[in-house]
Amino acid sequence: MRSEHDLRLLGAACCGWGVLAVLLALRASATEVLVVALAAAALGGALFLSRVRRALVVGVAFCAVVTALIATAAGGQLAHQRQGPLAELAAERASGTFEAVVTGQPRALEPKGPGAAETRYLVPLTVHRVQARGTRVDVATPVVLIGDGRWRTVPWRARLDVKARLAPSERLGSAQALLVARGGPHVLDGSPPVIAQLEVLRRGLSHAARNLPDDPRGLVPALVVGDVAAIPTELNDDMSVTGMSHLNAVSGSNVTIVLVAASWCLSWCGLRRRARTMLALLVVLLYVLVCHPDPSVVRAGAMGIVGLLGTSWGRPKAACPALGAAVTLLLMWDPWLAVSAGFALSALATLGLVVFAKRWANALTERLPQTPSSKLTHAIELCLIPVAAQALCLPILVALSGAVSLVSLPANVLAEPFVAPATLAGMVVLLVAPLVPALADLLVWASGLPAWAISTIAHVAASVPGGSLPWPSGAPGIVLAVILLAALLFGWRIVPWLGLRGWASVTLVALVPAALWLPIPGEGRADPGWLYAQCDVGQGDAALVRTGEQAAILVDTGPEEGDVTGCLDRHGVTRVDAVVLTHLHADHVDGLGAVLERQPSVEVFVTWLTSHSSSPRGGRGERDADAQTTQVLRRHGKVAQRLAPGQQIRVGDAVLDVLWPRRALAAGSPVNNASLVLDVATPSVHALMLGDVEREAQAACIGEVTRRAASRPYDLVKVAHHGSANQSAGLYRAASARVGLIGVGEGNDYGHPKESLLSLLAQSGTAVYRTDLSGDLDVVPVGRSLTVEPQR
Repeated sequence: MRSEHDLRLLGAACCGWGVLAVLLALRASATEVLVVALAAAALGGALFLSRVRRALVVGVAFCAVVTALIATAAGGQLAHQRQGPLAELAAERASGTFEAVVTGQPRALEPKGPGAAETRYLVPLTVHRVQARGTRVDVATPVVLIGDGRWRTVPWRARLDVKARLAPSERLGSAQALLVARGGPHVLDGSPPVIAQLEVLRRGLSHAARNLPDDPRGLVPALVVGDVAAIPTELNDDMSVTGMSHLNAVSGSNVTIVLVAASWCLSWCGLRRRARTMLALLVVLLYVLVCHPDPSVVRAGAMGIVGLLGTSWGRPKAACPALGAAVTLLLMWDPWLAVSAGFALSALATLGLVVFAKRWANALTERLPQTPSSKLTHAIELCLIPVAAQALCLPILVALSGAVSLVSLPANVLAEPFVAPATLAGMVVLLVAPLVPALADLLVWASGLPAWAISTIAHVAASVPGGSLPWPSGAPGIVLAVILLAALLFGWRIVPWLGLRGWASVTLVALVPAALWLPIPGEGRADPGWLYAQCDVGQGDAALVRTGEQAAILVDTGPEEGDVTGCLDRHGVTRVDAVVLTHLHADHVDGLGAVLERQPSVEVFVTWLTSHSSSPRGGRGERDADAQTTQVLRRHGKVAQRLAPGQQIRVGDAVLDVLWPRRALAAGSPVNNASLVLDVATPSVHALMLGDVEREAQAACIGEVTRRAASRPYDLVKVAHHGSANQSAGLYRAASARVGLIGVGEGNDYGHPKESLLSLLAQSGTAVYRTDLSGDLDVVPVGRSLTVEPQR
C-alpha cells in the first residue's frame, strides 16, 4: 500500500500492547512483567548501540523500547495494586469494614435469575483502609462491590465506609477482590466541590428528559454523558444486536462532535488556531469529567482527538502517530486496557476512519462523471466512516458474538446523521438545565427527537429476519474474518480497473461461496412461529423454550460435539435468557462452554443436588461433569444458581416450575435421579421436561404431575434419559401428553430408544418424535392446535 501515514509508532505501540495482553492473560506477577520490561529495554538498547541502521533492525529496536515503557508502567501499577492483605483476606472470604472511594459509575447487573425481584449493582471502588481479622491496614487497592438498589445513586468520587464480605475476583481486570455489601452505602465525604458541580449538570439533563417517551428518555442521557440508568432493556438489547451499543455510551464519536462544535464556536469568536486548539481540548477535558473519567471515557476522549486529527483538523499524516501515542499512553495509564475488547474495538475503529474512510471517499469521487463538490466529498466520507470502522472491527466482533450482523452496517449508517444533532442539543440542555429548568424541558425535545429516530432504527433493524449470519467460532472464525477483512481493505483497489466484465466476474466469485455458505430457504431453518424445540445434538439433550422474538431459555446444552450453538442459530435465537442444566452428565452439559463464549452474561441454573459420585454403569456420555462444569463457569467468572422444588424461572409469559428433586435417591443412578424435572408453561404450550430421571424419581413425581395435568393437560413430554427402558409407566399415563420428544443420537451404542419405552408411550396415546430420525423437532402452532415439524 502506498502509505501517506507514518506507521512506525503505531506498530511499536501494537507490539507493546500484544506483549502486555499476553502477560496479563497469563496472570503474570508484577516482578515477571518488570523482568520482561528489562529484557525489552536491553534488546532495544543493544540494537540502537549496534549502529546497524537497516529499517528492520531500527523497527525492532523501536518496538522493544516502546514495549519496555509500557511493561515498566504496567509492572509498577500491578505492584502498587497488589500491595496489602486484600487478596489473602478475599481467599479466606473474610468480613470487615472498608474505607473506599467510588471510582466509577454504578452499573446494573443482570438479575440473579430471571425471576429475581431486585436488581444488583456493580460499583468500582478503590479501598484505602481495611479493618478485618483484627488488623487495620492502609492500602490503595482497586475492587468491585456488589450491592442492592441503594448503591445505584452513590456519588462518584465520594468516600465511603463499607461493611462487606470479601470474595476472590475471578475476572481478568484491575479489581483485586470482590466486596459483597452488607447494607447500603455510608457516605463519609461527598464528591469534591468541582465534581459535585458537574454532577448537577448530569442530574439536570436527566431531569429535563423525564417527559420524553421511554426510549429517548433513556437514550439522551446515555448518548450525551454516558448515563445508562434509564435505558429500557428492550432498547439496550436491540442496540447490542444491531451493533449500535456504542451509541448508548460515551464513545470517540461523542468526543469528536464536542471537539468540532467547540472549535467552530471558538473560530466564530475570532480566536487564532493555536488558542482554539487549546481551549477546545480544555472543553474536552471538562466533558470527560462530566461523563466521569472511567477508563472507557478516557479512551473515548483520546480516540476522538485522534479521529479528528485524521479528518476535520486536516492533519491526516499526524493521525497514525497520534493513535500510536494514544495507545501507548493509555496502556501506561491503565494496563488492563490491553485485555479490554472495548479498547481494541475503539482503537481499530479509529484506525479505520483515519486510514481508510478518506481514501475510499477519494477513490469513489474520482470516478464520478462530474467533478464533485467538496461538500459531496465530505458527505461521502461521513457515510464511509462507519463502514471503515465496522470493517476493521470485524474479527473482534466475530470472536465476541459468533455471528456476522448483516444489519449493523446499514443501521449505523442510517443512525449517523442523527447522532450529532442529538448530542449537541443534549449538550445545550446540559448547560441550560441548572439555570433555567423550564427552558431545558422544552429544548430537550431537540435532542429527544433524533434520539427517538436512533432508537426506532435499532428496533427495526433488530426485527429484520435473518439479520445475522452464523460464523465459525474460535480461531477458524477469526482467521476467516481476517481474510474477509483483507479482501475488504485491499480488494477494492483492483475492481475499478476491471470494467464491466471484471465486475461480473467478481460478483460471480462472491456469489459462489455465499451460495455454499447460506442455507437454501426453507431447509435447515426453523418455522418463524416455533414455540418449543428439541435440538438435534446427537446422544444428549438440549431444548429451547421460546421467550421472545429472538430469545429463549436453553434447557441443557448437549455434548461438546453436539453443536448446540447451531441449534440456536437455526432457530434465530440471539439472546439466551437462562441456561438450565438438569443434571451434570457430560451429554447434557459439555456444550455449556460454547454457549458462554457466545453470551457470557447469561445466568446458569443447576439442580441443588449436584454432589454425587459417577454412576458405575453407563458410557462416556454419562461421565460426571461436575468438576468440568465448575471449571467452565469459573473461566467465565460465573457461579451457577441452584434450583429446588417450589422455585421457578419466569421470563415474560414463560414459567418453568421445578417439580423435582425433593430428596436424594440411592437407588438407580443418583446423578440421573437428581435431574431437574420441569413443568414448562407458556400461553401456547404446556410441557413436562424429565431430564434423565429414572423409574424411582419418576414414581415420586406422579402425584404432582397428575395434579398439574388435571389443571391444564400436557401438550408434550420431553422423554427421560433418551428413551431408556428404565421408565415408570404411571408417570407417562399421568401426564397423558399428546406428543413425546426424544433427544437421542443416531446409531448410539445404548440402543436408545428402547422398544419397551416406545410401546409404553403408544399405550399412553403419546405420538413419538425422535431427533436421531428427524433432526431438530420444532413445536409450532396450527390454528388453535400444535404440531411438530421435523427438520429432516
